[in-house]
Amino acid sequence: MKKLFLIIAFFVGLIMVVPSAFAGYYHYEINVYSDEGFSTAAGGYTSQTADITYQVLTAGSTTESTLYSDDAGTGMTNPVTTTIFNTPDKIDFYVADTIASVDIIIVDTDGGYTLFLDGATQYTRTAIIDETPNIMHHGCIWWQMTTSSVEQDTGVDLEVGSLVHNVIWEVITIASSNDKADIGPGVGGTGEDTDGFLDNIPCATAGWFNPKEADDAEMGLSSGTVIYLHADSPLGALIGTTIVGSGGTTECEGHRIFWDYYVSSDAQDDLAYVFPSLGGSTGDGYIHWFFTPMRVK
Repeated sequence: MKKLFLIIAFFVGLIMVVPSAFAGYYHYEINVYSDEGFSTAAGGYTSQTADITYQVLTAGSTTESTLYSDDAGTGMTNPVTTTIFNTPDKIDFYVADTIASVDIIIVDTDGGYTLFLDGATQYTRTAIIDETPNIMHHGCIWWQMTTSSVEQDTGVDLEVGSLVHNVIWEVITIASSNDKADIGPGVGGTGEDTDGFLDNIPCATAGWFNPKEADDAEMGLSSGTVIYLHADSPLGALIGTTIVGSGGTTECEGHRIFWDYYVSSDAQDDLAYVFPSLGGSTGDGYIHWFFTPMRVK
């Protein structure tokens, strides 16, 4: 009996000193689906096993979480690219067990549909992106300060046949007063117009820049004798215009006119940004756009 007791005590002690393989980390495994407004032939939603990119943030903040690809603490990029997602065909990462929950921005780059999955935990197993046609959607993708005049493909392909109603620029980490950005369809397509949505957007102030709500100074309008005059508006030509005049000649001068941009072909679908001038600083934030996918025959 004494011998048996010693054997049991030995194994109990061994269990206590050998740490668990997952000690110190929480493992997230989330399957991604899209809701396209109807059930698949097999029923339910459409499984997304490609074209998904995502960014993991500390819950309730704009701070990127430190990610690991395994429980040994191997570093992992954040945001997570479509290439990395395609390997396990799901959201798959580890975080330190000191982080109880995270927020995940999930983007289907084929169309730009976006899900804001707030407060996800290690027990979250499913994420469903709303891709229902004929209703307005909010797309979102991150940007980061890059080399001047080098066009950056966000990886998002706007859905052909959709209407883009508005594009909003958000700055999280501010840059210098000299830093400006252009946003529009680009990446060398025949319909390229990289400043077609927003043109020369400043990056020196944190927050949102919405051309439909911006004040006159932000829109490059200066006071004339009786009206405002157009100077250098950051409103892109694909979603609106500001009427130019010399002052005192017509009440229309300086007025902003907005319209929707129709994505008519694959040559116009790549969402891109570029910095025509840089002050040498680093900045980052998000591009938001509001769009409606319409029926295409």
